[in-house]
Amino acid sequence: MQQWDQSRIESRLAGYNDCIEVNMSSFVIKVKVKGATEWRDNGMYFPSREDAEAWVYDMGTSQTLGEQTRVERDTKPPNYHYVNGSLKQIAVAKN
Repeated sequence: MQQWDQSRIESRLAGYNDCIEVNMSSFVIKVKVKGATEWRDNGMYFPSREDAEAWVYDMGTSQTLGEQTRVERDTKPPNYHYVNGSLKQIAVAKN
């Protein structure tokens, strides 16, 4: 079995993350409030539909988000991840 040191692992992961960042889409939550005609978002982009829907569900049970909500695919890189009821910000690389 091959031994992996920390620097080698980080080097491998760095290459993997670069590939993901280039090709990854995100999911954004859109909200429409009463009386509005347009859908709005708050700039939170999630890496998966499941993350976005879980956040909507959890926030919807604790506060009013709006009259209607929906989750849409987007081309922007994800900047938040929602895991086990905890919202975590993802660092987005600047080019």
